[in-house]
Amino acid sequence: LSFVHENFDGFSGAVEGNNNFEPWGAGAGANTSATQAYSPGNSVDVKGGTDLVRRFNGRTTGQHTFSIMQYIPQGLSASSFFILMSDYGASNKWAVQVKFNPSTNMVESDAGGAAAGATAAIQYDKWVEIKCVIDLDQDWVQFHYDGVLLDDAAVADHPTLGGGHKWTGGPFGNTGGPLNIGNVDLFANNASSVYYDDMKLSQADTFCDDFNDRAPGSDIVSNNMRPHQKWEGWGGSAAVTSNFSK
Repeated sequence: LSFVHENFDGFSGAVEGNNNFEPWGAGAGANTSATQAYSPGNSVDVKGGTDLVRRFNGRTTGQHTFSIMQYIPQGLSASSFFILMSDYGASNKWAVQVKFNPSTNMVESDAGGAAAGATAAIQYDKWVEIKCVIDLDQDWVQFHYDGVLLDDAAVADHPTLGGGHKWTGGPFGNTGGPLNIGNVDLFANNASSVYYDDMKLSQADTFCDDFNDRAPGSDIVSNNMRPHQKWEGWGGSAAVTSNFSK
């Protein structure tokens, strides 16, 4: 399966119609924006009537990681949503649903149960990573916000994977969706701007390192941020520094 990486820099204006993005209905598209960008250039501005979908195909087994960077400005006018679906178009089955609620200033994850779910404080005016670790072989998903797993204590942990919820069970445990990664849905719900950038979907054995998680000028060798990032100096002493600006 192909590695998906979209940084919204390869086009300007309307996002729909590019790289498998489409609106969920007429008038539900989104535009790129240079107002905020995690990697230099553009992000996508999710606001107003935006209900932007990006389909994925052929992912029915194995372990996958979906990640996207999100920027919420202070003053968000209404709740905005991040959604992953196991099916889109045929039966429309939700797998992950997370609300960013300015009334409570909380991230509210419907984390596989019928009750309140799991929450964390919204991190305003900064880029934050949203990450979903999806194991289709074991029918399990874990949602992370800013490095923290949002887990509903009322939902039983997986015996080996720990907290999270059944992918096929969906946000409230009763979806009955397929073992399939169907699409991501960035839903503005008539709220003011929420910006997204650097969307990635990869299998567990896919290698990708864009060096964006190191500070400018930092030593790459001593700052292997994730287990699969195993840079080293030839001879053990050659430091290599990152050289970019955000």
